[in-house]
Amino acid sequence: MAALGLFQIRAGAFEEFERKDSTRDLAHEMLKGLGLLSCDDFAARFNLSLFLDEKSFREKIQEDNVLHVALVFVDKIQLSFRSMVAKPPDLVCSKSMQSSNRQKKELAFLYWLSCLVALYNSVCFPSVPTTLELIAGNKKSDTPDLNVRIVTKLRTESLSNAVFKVVIDGKSDPLWLKIGHSRKALKTVHNLCLPPMLWNQVKNEGRILKRLKSSGCSLIPNLVFYGHWHGRPAVVTRNEGIPFLEQFPCDADVGTVEKLCKDLTEAVLVLHDHKVLHCDINPRNVGVYNVKTDRWFYLYDFGCALDLRRDEDASEVVGNLLFSSCRNLTRLQPNLVTELVSVVYTCLYVAGLKLPWEEAAAKGDLDGCCRLRDTFFREVDLSMFSQNVAGWLRFVLQQRTDARPRDIAAKYREYLGGD
Repeated sequence: MAALGLFQIRAGAFEEFERKDSTRDLAHEMLKGLGLLSCDDFAARFNLSLFLDEKSFREKIQEDNVLHVALVFVDKIQLSFRSMVAKPPDLVCSKSMQSSNRQKKELAFLYWLSCLVALYNSVCFPSVPTTLELIAGNKKSDTPDLNVRIVTKLRTESLSNAVFKVVIDGKSDPLWLKIGHSRKALKTVHNLCLPPMLWNQVKNEGRILKRLKSSGCSLIPNLVFYGHWHGRPAVVTRNEGIPFLEQFPCDADVGTVEKLCKDLTEAVLVLHDHKVLHCDINPRNVGVYNVKTDRWFYLYDFGCALDLRRDEDASEVVGNLLFSSCRNLTRLQPNLVTELVSVVYTCLYVAGLKLPWEEAAAKGDLDGCCRLRDTFFREVDLSMFSQNVAGWLRFVLQQRTDARPRDIAAKYREYLGGD
């Protein structure tokens, strides 16, 4: 469940969903969908107690991590979806279910969760043709603009896309293809009162990379194609390296981390010059070039990126609990400083330094993650790094979020520009 990143769903989404007129028969639909005959059958199947006192239940569903209560259910719900009968029997509601509003609320919550799981599974294509015909832009056409052949499906835990390694007809250079959710799925997202940005990341990435294509920056992926496949957004990029965690699965040496720090910092500054914020900087979104080249590292996965020229509302952007700044986690507008803080956390993590909030992040504890960051900049030991790199890392950690970008760029040149 944690791998799905469902902590990103805002508190109150279920309550908003429950108030909609269309959800009056949620308990009925949920039991029917799972092939169960009564609320007692449901409790027996999942070994659950459906008699939480109202105060406990309200506390569970209203906490910042809305889905914390669901952790014990989801694996079993997924198994039930896989074994669903084609035409489940009609539901015969028990008298206790008809008379208990609390039970209906609990079942509605679980139905809501089961819909999320189904959405997640809908983007993980169970069977895919060897060759995909892609259409450019938003046009409707039967004539493909690009044919790609699938080499392999890459492992991904994303809520928003399926990822494939592909080649273009007649060419052997490997490319990455991302395919997102259908319009039908996005309609379901709307009906479930979920933030659309979580599920619309492929479309967002295509739009952002199309804008950045003219930047000539070698620190971001090269966009090859942006369009759709059977109504699903599709993005093809050329990534010249491999994922960072495959190249450096254990603690990276100091020289590697210092190079990582410089490259990612420069990438963030270039993006900010083009009015773009990445908003999801972490080791999983870093690639490695051939170490013989001048550039080692680059940023990819721009699904959560913001275009500052569009004055976008960042209230739905929630970063990684381990690598984002407190400002991001509390849904305040991200900026250049919050991006650089994520770079620092990433560098310290891959250097083998323990971030004090790692356990809190693993539990989805938002308050703990923020609280443990408060004094980190005073306690962290940076003696393993060179004087210039350590100075830059500490400068970023101590920086006010309203600092002027030109002052930050000047400090970057002072600390790292001359190395």
